[in-house]
Amino acid sequence: MMRTWLFVFAMMLSAAVSASQGETWQQWQEFKSTYMTPEGRIVDGSDDRLITTSEGQSYAMFFALIANDKAAFDTLYNWTQQHLAGGDLTARLPAWLWGKTKQGYGVIDSNSASDSDLWIAYTLIEAGRLWGGDYYQNVGYLLAKRILNEETVSFGQGNRQLLPGKQGFEQGDKVKLNPSYVPLPVLAVFANRDTTGQWRDLYSGSLALLLESQRKGVSPDWLLYDGKTISYDSETTDIGNYNAIAVTFGQE
Repeated sequence: MMRTWLFVFAMMLSAAVSASQGETWQQWQEFKSTYMTPEGRIVDGSDDRLITTSEGQSYAMFFALIANDKAAFDTLYNWTQQHLAGGDLTARLPAWLWGKTKQGYGVIDSNSASDSDLWIAYTLIEAGRLWGGDYYQNVGYLLAKRILNEETVSFGQGNRQLLPGKQGFEQGDKVKLNPSYVPLPVLAVFANRDTTGQWRDLYSGSLALLLESQRKGVSPDWLLYDGKTISYDSETTDIGNYNAIAVTFGQE
């Protein structure tokens, strides 16, 4: 799923650059007509469960903001909050996977995805700034605070790391990390506005780990980290897959 949305995200961002230079952004209208329901759900039809992910919702919100499509943004936000966050994005992180189950449609996996959470928080803050409203900004800042508290781990000053999600990634004195989950441009914005030092620690720690983990020029899919040393086990190898593309894209 992440590979699918990474490709779509890259193509849409390229189109957005053209649109910002005065060209009509037809791709956004095509994206909405292909993937977005009237209720504001982004559907991945390649999966028999007709799934929706928090990544898909976050990217769509971002592009709705770029397109100045507030109606679509509001619809996407409302569906995301209602169905992925139990009605309150300030009270809980959104579930990353929703779709068809044996009992009907609903949450399939309630764990979070930190990359999409960061994009949602950033986009909400920017939506409030650009559209002149406190509500979206307040929700974005509260969500960002929850991300820091629940999806990061500190190994000391200057070395905070982003967990892939809220649960299941801490293994004793090590954590399991995915470099492609770190959108450095988003972290840079938060770090620039930081008043506590935590976001600056997250940015500097993430940048250092990204550089250290791709010494051979390719980012690994997964790695283990204890605050000083990168290691691997039977489930984590230094072989890079599509995540290497995500990391490279995120650093441009």
